[in-house]
Amino acid sequence: MATGLAIDPQAKRLYTTNADGELLTIDSESNTIASRKKLQDGRKAHFYLNLSLDTAGHRAFITDSKQPEVLVVDTRDGKVLEKIAAPESLAVLFNPARNEAYVSAS
Repeated sequence: MATGLAIDPQAKRLYTTNADGELLTIDSESNTIASRKKLQDGRKAHFYLNLSLDTAGHRAFITDSKQPEVLVVDTRDGKVLEKIAAPESLAVLFNPARNEAYVSAS
């Protein structure tokens, strides 16, 4: 089951998260999965809900409704760059003009 969804029209990539804790990159020209990356180990429950892209910085900000954090992930290789404390995070929006990510909580 896919949850969050974001598109990078210039890179022709669509990014989505799923209930298995993965970040999927889909090539929007060929409609094929370009990569599928498990973001973290399975020792904790994760449910990645929403994501927002920093296309210039090649980053995805991903909310995790099961953990008190937002992940910052490199969209080129799926590596987790940072974990930002954000209890009960639901939605996220990246503002490129200010280089800020805004997170809403439940």
